[in-house]
Amino acid sequence: MNPEQAPPTSVPPNPPADPTGDGAGLSSKVASPRVAGRRWALVPLAGLLAGAMAWLIGEVTSETFRPVMRRVETMAGPLLVPEIASKRRTDTGNAALVYGGLGMSLGLALGLTGGLLRGSRRDAVRAGLIGALAGATIPAALAMIAVPFHLEYLRDLDPTDANLVVPLLFHAAVWAGVGLAGGLALGVGLGGRGSLVKSIVGGGLGALLGTGLFEIVAAIAIPRGNSASPLSDASAVRLVACLAVAVGVAAIAAASVGSGRRAKSVTAGDVKVL
Repeated sequence: MNPEQAPPTSVPPNPPADPTGDGAGLSSKVASPRVAGRRWALVPLAGLLAGAMAWLIGEVTSETFRPVMRRVETMAGPLLVPEIASKRRTDTGNAALVYGGLGMSLGLALGLTGGLLRGSRRDAVRAGLIGALAGATIPAALAMIAVPFHLEYLRDLDPTDANLVVPLLFHAAVWAGVGLAGGLALGVGLGGRGSLVKSIVGGGLGALLGTGLFEIVAAIAIPRGNSASPLSDASAVRLVACLAVAVGVAAIAAASVGSGRRAKSVTAGDVKVL
């Protein structure tokens, strides 16, 4: 057979670099579903570590601002009591610092994790910085707005009232900022508009889930921890808050993005391209 008559050699087409079409680096890698599941499990783990780190930061910053004290004469002798206006300002500032630290830790951790899952160190650093900045500012700004109103509610509250609805709404309003910042960081790290939207929505929902979990656990396990206050005096209550919110945000954000990627995955023969 002459070379001119040789049948053409069939060349298999190259697999699409991004079958999901959302620009994320995870979709360009070949992996089994089990391996992919292990990768997504890194996101809640990062949330757990971020929550622990945020608690440690909060233990240092929870009493950064101190109220102005005034001397009051009583029958039992002179006492030093905080001025009401000064106490309101210091409680607001301390809560903003602590919850800003929670958002910063979670945003940094999820941004780095998303970029590393994508396979890009540069994207990991960029997403981590964006997440840290957003996490430090959004929850702190929400706390500055919400804490004064919540303190007014607590001042008029009957001590025998065990209503958890208002504290739940207050914590949800502030911690939603933590969830949005964490979801933003994860979405930026993973890349793609679809991943970004899903992770932000998932982060917000995860914050609400973590808030509800915190209220239940704190009320049952630590009933005297004053969990209804903007920033509890009990270290154990602050730990539960950081872990519940951080893990809730990370888990739901990862589940939101991961479910969409599995739905868009394509199968080439016996090899599944994620």
